[in-house]
Amino acid sequence: MKTRTSSRGVLLGTALLVPAFTGAGCNFLSNDCEYMRNCEHFLEDSGNAGAPGDGDGDGDGDGDNTGGRSGDGDGDGDGDGDAGGTGGTGPEACDGECEGDTPQCDEEKDACVECLEDNHCDEDGSEPICDVDGGNTCVECLADTDCTDGVCDLDGDNTCVECLVNDDCTDEAAPACDADNNTCVECMADADCDDPTMPLCGEDNLCAAGCTESTQCERLAPDHAECETASGTCVECLDESHCSGKVCDPAALSCTEVDAGSAGDCDPCQYDAECETGQVCVEMSYTDPTAGVVGSFCLWRMDSTETDAPGGSCGLNSRPYSKASTVETVDGQTNIDVCQPRSTTCEGTKDHATTKDGACAVPGDDDAVCGAPGFNDAECRQQESPGTDVFCTYACAGTDDRDCPAGFSCVGGYCEI
Repeated sequence: MKTRTSSRGVLLGTALLVPAFTGAGCNFLSNDCEYMRNCEHFLEDSGNAGAPGDGDGDGDGDGDNTGGRSGDGDGDGDGDGDAGGTGGTGPEACDGECEGDTPQCDEEKDACVECLEDNHCDEDGSEPICDVDGGNTCVECLADTDCTDGVCDLDGDNTCVECLVNDDCTDEAAPACDADNNTCVECMADADCDDPTMPLCGEDNLCAAGCTESTQCERLAPDHAECETASGTCVECLDESHCSGKVCDPAALSCTEVDAGSAGDCDPCQYDAECETGQVCVEMSYTDPTAGVVGSFCLWRMDSTETDAPGGSCGLNSRPYSKASTVETVDGQTNIDVCQPRSTTCEGTKDHATTKDGACAVPGDDDAVCGAPGFNDAECRQQESPGTDVFCTYACAGTDDRDCPAGFSCVGGYCEI
């Protein structure tokens, strides 16, 4: 009778023998309700190879059932039996299904991912670096050094951008960072605009003129703390109150070193504000021997009511400034009525009754030392009475003495000395 081996016993004839290696409490009979519970490890999907039979006759060996179903092996004839069957294999990681956008298998996580190392990314593309700690995805950068230009935006999508903060912007023409767009611009706020001629930041992120009040210029103090609304620019001053008593240059709108109100009638001047209250600075000319500009001098406004001012008209009340004129001042004020000398220059009136420190000594010969240089506006003449001293004087007209300084009369066509 032929004998057969089985994983469940050895069949001799018609009798079923339970193998000696069957585990305690493990009954292979189909009606044993404990079988499934006590021996279920025999039903696993994979197992080790069965042991070869040995000895004479038929060999019989069973593989263990670790991880799956037992292997069977039958031995034939004398000697050792054949080895048992090969055990099964466990399931493949990621189920072998990684493809498309996630072609790589992360065996530790048993998950399909885009990359596990930089080589899995397109080295020549826009995302050549594998972000292993950030989800195994290919990105443009992980650090600023990965960017040819700009910086790496780690809080965004790991892309290279122009800037994240102002310090990233190195171009003096665009020193501010627009964090919403990650671009360097000229300004994001007024405070970014340092040019006093363009103190405000516009909607186009460019600095421009347009201030309407001095509070918009305070940050540029002390040199440009005031707003000149006509031009919309920040300037140093609008008047003398911004210059601690010095003159504010009306053209440059900057403080000068000239004391405001320090020049009196017919004194040389550079600015209207340099003259006393009620006076303006006017450029004056003379026609003898030829027409020419003498200089700029402080003259009374005809309507001024200050002490010694004309009070509304030019004449005896304003002597020796008896001529009314309508002028434009050096500061650009137009149609200003003033009182000025009628027969000489301001320098001629100032030199009246002086010897010019002795320079006026010989009548006629020393005329040039009196009055404005280069003009025949005064003469060196001898006093008629009570002595013979020589002084500077100038010609006058009429008989009411209005051309001569107060206290002097017009005698013989000249202001007496």
